[in-house]
Amino acid sequence: MAGKRRAKLSKEAAEFLPFFVKCGGKAHGAEAWRMMHPKATTRQAQDNSRRIQNQVAFKEAYDKSVKLALKKSQVTVDDVIKQFWFNSSCNTNDAFDDDGVMLPHNKMPESIARSIIDIKRDSFRLEPRSKSTEALAKHLGMLKDTLKIESDDDAKVILAARKRRDESKETDT
Repeated sequence: MAGKRRAKLSKEAAEFLPFFVKCGGKAHGAEAWRMMHPKATTRQAQDNSRRIQNQVAFKEAYDKSVKLALKKSQVTVDDVIKQFWFNSSCNTNDAFDDDGVMLPHNKMPESIARSIIDIKRDSFRLEPRSKSTEALAKHLGMLKDTLKIESDDDAKVILAARKRRDESKETDT
């Protein structure tokens, strides 16, 4: 009986994996490579991190480590939705006292404190509100990525609307 053969994780990929996870995954692969190899050029870091990320065994190991981390953290769907809500609804005025001085992080309302992604002595940056609002709306089913056409009449209405839109664009230019 032939079983599914698993790809073996190379030594280099196994060493890279913890740095890759720590840096946040795909978008920061080059950064992770530079943590391992500080003298690497940007090009070397990008090429090497991509090469390792394309290995089937690495993808499997990364997915497994992310699932394990989520299981350990016990993050729930409700937690994620709550975070989206905080990010999309926080009022930045509440981060300052009556004299306009920024409150210490531990004195800020939870909605602001949980939305901060970068903080300096006298300023802070919040998670982009539009992304959080869009993600929350998609989860709640308020935004649909697909269009369902149930009859010929629906198709005719949609095509007519697109034609009017295209004609109005042409007249605007």
